[in-house]
Amino acid sequence: MSKLIDFKENGKYGFKDENGIVAVPAVYDDVYPFIEGMAVVKKNGKWGFVDKSGALVVPCDYDFAGGFSEGLAKVEKNGKWGYIDKTGALVVPCEYDDAYSFNEGMALAQKNGKCGYIDKSGTEVLPFEYDNAESFSEGLAKAQKNGKWGYIDKSGAEVVPCEYDDLYNFSEGLALAQKNGKWGYIDKSGTEVVPCKYDNVWDFRKGIAYVEKNGKRIYIDKKNNRYNEENAREYRGIYSSYVAVMDEIIKKAREEILALDEKDNFAKINIILNRVEVELEKLKGEIEKKLAEIPKMEESENS
Repeated sequence: MSKLIDFKENGKYGFKDENGIVAVPAVYDDVYPFIEGMAVVKKNGKWGFVDKSGALVVPCDYDFAGGFSEGLAKVEKNGKWGYIDKTGALVVPCEYDDAYSFNEGMALAQKNGKCGYIDKSGTEVLPFEYDNAESFSEGLAKAQKNGKWGYIDKSGAEVVPCEYDDLYNFSEGLALAQKNGKWGYIDKSGTEVVPCKYDNVWDFRKGIAYVEKNGKRIYIDKKNNRYNEENAREYRGIYSSYVAVMDEIIKKAREEILALDEKDNFAKINIILNRVEVELEKLKGEIEKKLAEIPKMEESENS
């Protein structure tokens, strides 16, 4: 079915397809876009879900509801949150003070003023012991304990200790981190690859980040080497060329794998993957050599 677009008629909302044909009649007080084939709709102050045929799959019985994510949607009743599946079955009881969408098989929830994580059966897989937290992304979640931020993995291990005043999400493998009022960068193992000594920092883009200290702004790479604007531009150009060639190598390998017949696939795939590994390692060495040749700024007390 084509994309459905909400429309308003006589003060009520419904959905039409791209040809203007009504798929869901305009009988609802409010609607949200379709996600995973279902749309949140409101009627008489309560929320439910319709599918793309217009059927009210989940009756408008809830005080509020969020869109589906990984097959489940959060719903609120009597001030408490739980989760339903696409049949409307309440798979996680409404017993949480707040709840967030499922991501990577786990959902962040709040109970008694603390944050923790549940799986799709409602099992509390990580204890409700964090003051604040965010959803998992690429296997890690930002979490706060005793006023300090860190990152936890899905086992609950603090891969980045809760010792930072503030943390941002990872970008190009590094995250902005603040400690004792100063900013630096950490990697996903928790290593402070750029010390927390800058007054302000920005995300890495094409291998280079913009930082500020004592009113002076400079560019740095992921090893904390310093560059002026002209040399930073050259660095980004080389870095971009590396990413483009890397993407082409991976694209070619993917096409080769998809074109294989069923016979001896495992052995052939291994050959392709080993070749890609060698090509990428060679490319990395060539790029690192070029980047090392770019002039760098000397470190001073103000940078």
